[in-house]
Amino acid sequence: IIETRVGEGSFVLPFSLSSIFHEISIFYEDSERYRDVQQLRNLLEYECMRQALYYSTDEEKAALREILERYYELQTLYYKNIDDQDALAQLVDADFAFHYQVTKMSHNRLYADIYLMVQQLIRSHITELLSNRCRQRIEAGLPPFVRSEDTHQKIYDCIINRDETALRRAMDEM
Repeated sequence: IIETRVGEGSFVLPFSLSSIFHEISIFYEDSERYRDVQQLRNLLEYECMRQALYYSTDEEKAALREILERYYELQTLYYKNIDDQDALAQLVDADFAFHYQVTKMSHNRLYADIYLMVQQLIRSHITELLSNRCRQRIEAGLPPFVRSEDTHQKIYDCIINRDETALRRAMDEM
């Protein structure tokens, strides 16, 4: 946290727990710990979404819309080549960006900081979810998610419309 340089003095270093969480994320890769990460996401993301209903600005909502559009573009690309790990990584980035934007829209810095601290765990969770869901849809002969059926779209609509009841239903689906 503090670095001392001979002849120069002591300096506060930038500090982040994210590297520590990145290192321990391997311990959360089994099925039992996977459930733990899922429960953490549900707890944190729902509260952030609920707060975003009331505290988000028009600019933040517009940014969320742009992120959502990017997510759908990348989802379409991934469906075209389900084995492309780069396409999956980009889709995961877009999914994470959507949820992180909602977290920031809660206007609770601690929630946003915690979300960033555990982002490696969340990204691993998102990767597994997206990969499995997309493969299952393709194997079943289904097209990519229809926007009106997709949870991301439902969350966005709930925030725009400030509909807490619909948000609870969307979270239950997720």
